[in-house]
Amino acid sequence: MSRSNLANIENGTVMLTDRVKNSIIKEFKVNVEWFNTGKGVVFNDITNDLIDKLAIENSLDKIDKEIIKNFIQLTDSQKKQVLGYIHRLLEDN
Repeated sequence: MSRSNLANIENGTVMLTDRVKNSIIKEFKVNVEWFNTGKGVVFNDITNDLIDKLAIENSLDKIDKEIIKNFIQLTDSQKKQVLGYIHRLLEDN
């Protein structure tokens, strides 16, 4: 998009097209509800978007997604403990 086109959109001279709107939402992870209404949070939670994508690609269910979200929030020490336990489980099999 050219600077002049952007300036025209900002000034209201040119209407924002759906293509440009969708590009902005996708590129900057903008919350669609906020973009359309001004309500809600401005940006989507990128972590949740990545987990949702991972869930789709790997057929994960709601519990799997919660495990991943909780694991991400652990301290480094807690993550090491969980991973150690998982490694011991895998060695037994």
